[in-house]
Amino acid sequence: MFYYEVAPTRIIRLGSSTFTYASSTELHIGQIVTIEVGKKIIVGLVMSSVKEPTYKTKEINSVIEKTPLPGALLKLAEWMSEYYTTPLATVLQTVLPRGLDKTRRTRPNQVHTSKRNRTTIVFNDDQQRAVTDIMESSDGTIILQGVTGSGKTEVYKEIARRMAASGTSTIVLVP
Repeated sequence: MFYYEVAPTRIIRLGSSTFTYASSTELHIGQIVTIEVGKKIIVGLVMSSVKEPTYKTKEINSVIEKTPLPGALLKLAEWMSEYYTTPLATVLQTVLPRGLDKTRRTRPNQVHTSKRNRTTIVFNDDQQRAVTDIMESSDGTIILQGVTGSGKTEVYKEIARRMAASGTSTIVLVP
């Protein structure tokens, strides 16, 4: 078991800027973690490692950021707290990125489809030949040339639709 002094980002008790927490995994100074204070889970910053205390400690809940903050930033936060006689938690709120204590809802991946009626387009001979040639081509890069309004976009859409149906990805570059 490893033990760390963790500075919460909320003022817990005046005069106490860090609290001792345990961790089953080794952490680095400057890592952003979540800790339990009372019944609340809040964000904290690992400030130092310490020896096993004689009193019971709570465990660190989770690591928010595996990459530790630079040591110079930690020293600056501690210096600001002492120099301006303000709680370390207040300084950390200005140093750390916003939104660390917010839980984000995850949304399932959704495919958005248009609700408009899709009519089947009847290709002319040139368009049908272009679709067939492109689908049978083994070359990965295709340039379809034609005058404005000749139906190139519909050809590209048909090829992309067929590729998606077969599980292959496409990239269509347009100006």
